[in-house]
Amino acid sequence: MGVSATEGWQTAAANQPTVYNVGIYGWRKRFLYCFVLLLLVMIIINLALTIWIMKTIDFNIKGMGTLRIVDNGIRVDGKAEFLKPVYFSSIQSRNDDSLTLNSARNVTINARNDRDLVTNRLVIGDKTVTSYCKNFEIRNEAGNKLFAVNEQEMVIGPKQLRVSGPGGVSFSEALQTPLIRAEDGKSLRLESPTKSIDITAPGSANLNASGGDITASCGGDLKLTSKKGSIIFDAQRIEFRNLPESQRVGSGRKYSNVYQLCMCGNGRVFLSAADGVCQASQELCQQK
Repeated sequence: MGVSATEGWQTAAANQPTVYNVGIYGWRKRFLYCFVLLLLVMIIINLALTIWIMKTIDFNIKGMGTLRIVDNGIRVDGKAEFLKPVYFSSIQSRNDDSLTLNSARNVTINARNDRDLVTNRLVIGDKTVTSYCKNFEIRNEAGNKLFAVNEQEMVIGPKQLRVSGPGGVSFSEALQTPLIRAEDGKSLRLESPTKSIDITAPGSANLNASGGDITASCGGDLKLTSKKGSIIFDAQRIEFRNLPESQRVGSGRKYSNVYQLCMCGNGRVFLSAADGVCQASQELCQQK
């Protein structure tokens, strides 16, 4: 039985293994190489830019630029500008430099409590400095209170309060102080243009001018009243000016409420009958 040539070739071809070409060939391969090369160039450029930026801003493991990270916080050597709110627990300058805060509008410092509510506020504006708080105090280096003010009172700690303005000082309410004294070489003036001035003290009230005069003037009556003690004028000369003079006509008329003023040797003043002689008992002139 014979085999044809065609059948033999088909049998040989069926016995050979099938070969498949795997990979990228042609323009796809060239595109892939170009893309990888472009990506490599971009990586190199980005790396170079990153190194240049870090070098420009002086970025290192200790900080960035003038900003340095230290153990207890951060340190800025030079000027710093903050565009958003910044929260600090402490701000201090170097030992050999001062601390300066600048703002184009104002500087506001807020203090908050544990509930994040503002309890104190200090606003430094272009014309005014305003503090919002319940108690405002100024102390010296030793911790002594120099000035304190709240809704109830104002306390001035130094021994002396000096007002150097030409207009003096004005009080709308009462003033309580142990001493009011003018500056050396200048006069002291107490004045109430529209109402009254009351000087009260639980003990004694002294008006003393060692080198000048004391003048008390008023538009109405000047009253000196002592409820329990005496009113003492201790001077070498006492003058009563611009007193009306009574002109006696004929025998005149006697009034029951007209007296003459008499004085003891110790300066005590008493009244006597108008037409009599100034006579007083020993007890009257020696009475204290």
